[in-house]
Amino acid sequence: MKRFFDAVSDHKLHFTWVLLLGLILHAIFALTDPLIMKLLIDEGLIQRNFKLFGLFAVMVVLFGAVTRGAFFFHELQAQKLRSKLSESLTVRMLRSYFELPYSEIVKSDTGYFVSRLYDEPTVVAQGIGTTFIGLCISVATLVVGFAVSVYLTWKITLLLSLIVPALFYLSSLFSPKIQAASENENEAQARLREILGRSVDSYKTVRVFGLYPSVQQRVLQHLQRYLGVSYGRIKTSGTYQTWSAICLSLAEALVLVAAGYEVVAGKLTIGGLFAFMSSFWKVIGSAKEVMTQVPELSRLNGCIGRLTEFEKQARLVERSDSKSIELRNVNFRYNAKNVLESLSLRIGTPERVLIVGPNGSGKTTLGHLMAGFLDPSDGAIRVPRLERISAMLAPFYFAPGTLKDNVNYDELTEEKRSLFWELVRRLGLEFKVEADASSELSEGEKKKCQIVMTLLKDAEIYVFDEPLANIDVESRDAIMQTQLEHTRGKTLISIMHGDEKYHGLFERVVALTTASVESA
Repeated sequence: MKRFFDAVSDHKLHFTWVLLLGLILHAIFALTDPLIMKLLIDEGLIQRNFKLFGLFAVMVVLFGAVTRGAFFFHELQAQKLRSKLSESLTVRMLRSYFELPYSEIVKSDTGYFVSRLYDEPTVVAQGIGTTFIGLCISVATLVVGFAVSVYLTWKITLLLSLIVPALFYLSSLFSPKIQAASENENEAQARLREILGRSVDSYKTVRVFGLYPSVQQRVLQHLQRYLGVSYGRIKTSGTYQTWSAICLSLAEALVLVAAGYEVVAGKLTIGGLFAFMSSFWKVIGSAKEVMTQVPELSRLNGCIGRLTEFEKQARLVERSDSKSIELRNVNFRYNAKNVLESLSLRIGTPERVLIVGPNGSGKTTLGHLMAGFLDPSDGAIRVPRLERISAMLAPFYFAPGTLKDNVNYDELTEEKRSLFWELVRRLGLEFKVEADASSELSEGEKKKCQIVMTLLKDAEIYVFDEPLANIDVESRDAIMQTQLEHTRGKTLISIMHGDEKYHGLFERVVALTTASVESA
C-alpha cells in the first residue's frame, strides 16, 4: 500500500478527493436505489396508491439523473487526476534518469529509457486513476449492497457470503504470480523498444550493407519474448477470472432459487424481491469488477515497483572535491575487456595537456573518468566536482532546442551574452543560433556549437574530446586559438587523434596506449 501513496505523493489531496467522492457517490447509489425500488412497488403499486406511485416514480427518475450527472463529474475529476499523475511521475522519472550513474546509462539504449521514463509512468497513472480507485469503489459498493441485502433478507444473503472465502483464496493464490509476470512484461517491453529504436537508427547501414535479415531476427527475438511474457500474464489473469466467475455463477444460481422460494412462501414481498434483486446484482456486479481489478492491481503494483526501483537506483555519487586530476594504477574494464590498464596520470592546475593515442586506446573512456562520469574498475582516482569542470565528451547529444536553448541564453548575464556572441561570430554560427541543434545543423556546425557551450561555462578545467573532428581545414586554426584564449589561466585537456601540427601549443603531450601512458 505504501507504494501507492508514494506514487501519488505529489497529488495527495486530489487523489483523496477523487477517491472519497467516488466512494460516497457509489455507496449512496447502492444504498438508495434498491430501497426506492421497494417503496415504489410495495407502497405505491401493490397498495394501489397511484399518487404515491407517481411521486416515487418521479423520485426514481430524478435520482437517476442526478446520480448519472454526479458519476460523470467524478469521471472528469478522475481523468484530471490521471493526467496530473502521468505528468508528475514522468517528471520524477526524468529527474531520476539524470541522477543515474553514467555506467548505468551506457548499459541500455534510448528506446529502453523512453519506456522507463514515459510508458511505465503512464501505465501507473492510468492504473491508479482507474484500477486502484475503481477497486476501492467496487469494494464499497459490494459492502453497502451486501448490507442492504442482509436488511432485506439475511437468509438468502448468507448463501451469497459463502462464496467470499473462495474468492479470497483465489486472489491470494494468483496475485503474486500476476505481479511477477507484470514486472517481467514491462522489462521485456522496454527491451523491445530499445532494439526497435536501434534498428530505426540504423536505416542507412541496413540498406547499404543488406542487414535486414539480421535486424529482423533480433527484433523478432525480442518481440517473441515480450509477447510470450505478455501471454503468460494474460493466461494467469484469465485463469483467476475464470475460476472466480465459476464461483460467482454458482452463488448466483443458489440465490435466485432461494429468492423465488421466499416469495412463494410469503416471506418476501414483491417490492422486497425487486429491491433485493437490485441490490443482489450490484453485489454480483461489484464482485465481478473486483475479480477483474485484482489482477490489474497486481500488475499495477509491479509497475509501481519498477518505478520505485528506478528512483532508488538513481542516486548521484558524492565525490570528494580535488583541485587537480589524479589517477593511480587505474584499470577500467567494459564487458570483461580491459580498456585501460595500470594507468597513472596527474594533471595540475593550470596546465595545458594534450592526450593522444590510437583508436581503442581508451581516450574517450579517460575523458569520462576525468569528468567523473565513470569509476575505475580498480585503482584510485581523484577529480574535481562536475561544477568545476566543463567537458565536451563523445558521443555528444544536444538537449532539445536551439543553441540558445542549450546555453540557457535567457538566464545569461550581459557579460556572458557578450561572450556568447563573440564565440558565435568567431566560429561562423551567427545565423545558426536559432536552428534546432540536433536536426538542422551540419556535423561541423554541431561541433562548433559544442565548443561554444563548453567554453561558455565558468570552470577551472576544460576537457575537449576530438574538438577538430568534422571541422573543415579552414576553421581548425581558429578553433584551437579560441580554445587557448578562453581557457587562459585554467586547465585545458584536449583529446585528439593525429593533428600533430597542434602538439606544440600544449605544455605536455600524453601518449596513451591500451596498457600504459607516456609523457612526450
